[in-house]
Amino acid sequence: MIKNLPNLSKILSVHLLLTVLFINTSCKTGESNSSKWETIFNGANLNGWTVESIDNYTSINFWKIKNQSIHCVTNGNRNHSGSWLVYNKELEDFELKLKFKSDHSLQGNSGVHLRSSLDLPNNKMQGPQIDIHPPKPFRTGLLYDETDGVKHWLFPLTKGWRLEDYTHKKDWKYNRNGWNELYIKCMGTKIITELNGITITNYNGKGILNDTLHQKKGVGLKGLIAFQLHKKHDIDIAFKDIQLKILK
Repeated sequence: MIKNLPNLSKILSVHLLLTVLFINTSCKTGESNSSKWETIFNGANLNGWTVESIDNYTSINFWKIKNQSIHCVTNGNRNHSGSWLVYNKELEDFELKLKFKSDHSLQGNSGVHLRSSLDLPNNKMQGPQIDIHPPKPFRTGLLYDETDGVKHWLFPLTKGWRLEDYTHKKDWKYNRNGWNELYIKCMGTKIITELNGITITNYNGKGILNDTLHQKKGVGLKGLIAFQLHKKHDIDIAFKDIQLKILK
């Protein structure tokens, strides 16, 4: 019996090691399965979403459901305030993917707000935004910061709101007459966007998105996502297949 003790010790050690490895693997598998893509627009109504505006009587009529898509259509009416279709959950780190289609003959601007906050008394939404601009589609997928005290492009970095020209990679593509796929990832201070599978924005806002200004406004690292209609803009844009994956 005494001679067999060393072998028994080795067997127990191996058994303990295998048990630990099994537990660690199970935990990791559980973590990966806990973060899945979730459809956040059901194609039938705006459950889970809210139209926000200081002029809701007018603006709510712009946001409709048609053919299982969200449509924002102003029908030539420019006499309106800004409005936002807001997803009713605050988010930190996440991935978002959706499809959009727009009438590029109109001059209206839209976009997707990220980790932002409503400032209805001032008819605005504070925080970063991924631009969708049909008249000048080269801006689509780029990152603008609408936070008071910033008001300029973060990617590409500018000093003001003007972006007269920007050269994408040669493989950049935008479908003027059909659906475009937009992917957004927010992880810490990093924001990445892809348009039709091509990386458009790859931005690290360390020292900016987490600075005192953004913390005071409660934006940058945590907040709301929303589709945007600019004040006095005429637009016809549709969104569908909206999916969200929570990372944190």
